[in-house]
Amino acid sequence: MNKILACLLVVLSGSVLFATSPELTVADHGKSDYKVVYAESGTAEINAFVKDSAKTLQEILKLASGAELPVLPESAFKNDSPAIFVGRVSSLKKYPEEKRWASHILADGRNIFLWGDDRRCGPPDLKRNDAFRSFILGTRHAVLLFAQKFAGAVFLVMPDLKYSVPASGRIAVPGGFRSDRIPQIEYCIARGKGLNYDLGNNFRSAPWNRTFGGHSHDKAIPWQKYWKTHPEYFWKSAPDKPPYCYKPRPQYCLSNPEVRELIYRHLLSELDRGYDQVQLGQSDSFHPCRCNSCTKDRGRLSSGEYLWRMHRDMALRLMKDRPGKRLVIMAYGPTWEPPKTFDRFPPNVMIELASFDLKAAQTPGSAWQRWKNFRCPKAVYLYTWGYYNYAGFTPNADFEALAAQVKIFLENGVTGIYRCGFGEQPGLEGPEYYIFGQLLDQPDADVRVLLSRYCARAFGKAGPVMEKFFLVLDEAVKSREPVISDWNKDIDPSRKQFRRFDLELLAARYPKSRLDELAKLLKQAESLDRTPMLQIVRTEFDLLKHSARCAALFWYGMKERTAESAAAFMDAVRERSAYIDSLPADAKGVIRMNDVILYGGQGKSVLKGGGRLNCLFNAPFHWNLDFMKKENILPFGRTLIADGRDTQYLVPMCVDDKTASTVNFRTAVQVRARLEGSKLKVTLIGKDLNPETRKKLRIRLKIGPDKASRHQVFGGFGNGAFSDSIPKGFVRNPKICGQQENWIASKAMRPLIKCPAPDTAEISIPLDKIRKDLPASGEKWLFNVAVYAPGRTFAGGLVWECALDHPDWLLAFEREGTLLFPARK
Repeated sequence: MNKILACLLVVLSGSVLFATSPELTVADHGKSDYKVVYAESGTAEINAFVKDSAKTLQEILKLASGAELPVLPESAFKNDSPAIFVGRVSSLKKYPEEKRWASHILADGRNIFLWGDDRRCGPPDLKRNDAFRSFILGTRHAVLLFAQKFAGAVFLVMPDLKYSVPASGRIAVPGGFRSDRIPQIEYCIARGKGLNYDLGNNFRSAPWNRTFGGHSHDKAIPWQKYWKTHPEYFWKSAPDKPPYCYKPRPQYCLSNPEVRELIYRHLLSELDRGYDQVQLGQSDSFHPCRCNSCTKDRGRLSSGEYLWRMHRDMALRLMKDRPGKRLVIMAYGPTWEPPKTFDRFPPNVMIELASFDLKAAQTPGSAWQRWKNFRCPKAVYLYTWGYYNYAGFTPNADFEALAAQVKIFLENGVTGIYRCGFGEQPGLEGPEYYIFGQLLDQPDADVRVLLSRYCARAFGKAGPVMEKFFLVLDEAVKSREPVISDWNKDIDPSRKQFRRFDLELLAARYPKSRLDELAKLLKQAESLDRTPMLQIVRTEFDLLKHSARCAALFWYGMKERTAESAAAFMDAVRERSAYIDSLPADAKGVIRMNDVILYGGQGKSVLKGGGRLNCLFNAPFHWNLDFMKKENILPFGRTLIADGRDTQYLVPMCVDDKTASTVNFRTAVQVRARLEGSKLKVTLIGKDLNPETRKKLRIRLKIGPDKASRHQVFGGFGNGAFSDSIPKGFVRNPKICGQQENWIASKAMRPLIKCPAPDTAEISIPLDKIRKDLPASGEKWLFNVAVYAPGRTFAGGLVWECALDHPDWLLAFEREGTLLFPARK
């Protein structure tokens, strides 16, 4: 046995040691000669985990074979039967301490040994709900690997092991079998799903690593503590501007030596708690301070280069202050590009690459490729999953891309992974999680074999049908790759944007024909078996189906712009909202099914909103559609009859403002129009407007028979026009909007504005100045009108026809509806 163990540590894959060794029958249909013996050689904490691992093995063997093996400590074992030894028993003590997260399986004679690297890492006083994350548990990993290889276990997200272990009847191990796993990717961390699920799928914890989710500057200098007492610590937008604290993502005056010292001292304090390495990264949405000192200190360096040099200096200082400790420096936003003024980091630095794109990683000359020149340890901050992606609460990754991703990580020496978002969809994304986890330790495994294995365990008799279901789903995910967007560049953090690529992506991936095919397969699977995992898939698929239908009808409505298409879209949104309301939730609003948390624990309002960041379902999804239906308000393709009687509400102009769901859109403003001779009288009525606010409001109106001859006029709730020119800030950007737009503003179009009542503005537009021939009976012109507060551009304003398909809310006015001229009396 000693010779076997001496060479064991260099073996990197499972194998049979002696081909002539007889097979070991551990259990066979309720019978077994074996006992489970656990070690007592560690600390009290480690011994407790080892004992629990032994009991877990007992449960797994009983589920698989029906045999319940006795469990006892090594001190009580009399060597009177073959045994499965769990943990570092006395016969293994003479061998060296394990490498990080190593785990072993060895069949020696009639005995089987399962053990690995077991130790506490990180602060000794760290208290957490999932206490196992403060430990390296190589023995537990070895037990779960044994269960997978010899009991056919596939560790599902449901906590009860009975769903993960099939009743195979017989458990046998080849004689002389040995396996040693020393993983290159030592950790793969994210929101935990439980000890057996995480370790069974190689999602190993990193208790030695202090992570802040990517950003440490704001943790070192929390605005709550320093803003009032030290405003000079915070950034300036210009030398003559006062310091500003953007509280969601505070930025700092990095030339201030006190700021740098606070950042560095914070790193030391975390290392002194007991961590071996600590994360260092600038605040999210970084933008540089522009005070005189920072401008001079930065010189001609880019923001990224300036940060790299500052962070490198901290690493050099740390080598003297805390030898043996490590900094994990983020390559993120402005620091995504490798440094240009130096070509190596100190040996105590690990780089965490925080923007992985498969195509970029495979493209010569890309930033990912250039990082290869820096011979330092690397980790990856992974954006593969998460409901901030364009796909939102629908599948995010395809199997082929996952396999390529893992191979690139291993080829580039990656040793750690932080998954930014994971586990929100255990049903539809369940195979993705399983395949990715298995590939971390077995990168050459056949993805189709892994999928078959997962489906067989998760869906029972429906396994083969569900395999087809997920292959169709996988083709959908591959059919349209999302645009990679970096929202962390030097931008004004107060600027709001909304995107429509999420709706475009859903519509492209899930046309009706594909949804029908998926629905048919799912219904067929449900007729064969209704496992708990299948119920979760059904729940998530129905939300996907509703979301995709809304997306398709949105784009159809944008194209057709008819009352019928708008009504169909609004009905679909109502049905989607009703479905979300019907989902089972606990007292805290967390959606649960079969003891599994769905959608990352997010509440129903988040689901209705589509997610966050890139996948937000902005206006009109969050508008009060019941009120709109009651008042006959269409979200797009509106028609106003210029008969003096047709009165319609304006809608919120800031399309990403979710407060717009109040009954009357916060402020009820209505518009009507009537033709009087050669003049068009447009009346705006704002009964609910605050009188003081109303005096300051501006009115912007656009009208014309076609795009080439549209005119704009400006005014307010007061006599006279503000201007006959386009106000600064309202010139549209053709790069954003996708097309150049023409309008005309001239002194001849200076409107006559009267206020027959304090809450009413009547704008008289000379149509003969737009076109010599007056509109004919039944003629349709382009028309739009908006009301907004000065100094806030369009934020909080109201508009009649909102440009819902534009990528920036600043352009909400850049669309027209139809003004219909009735028959003249």
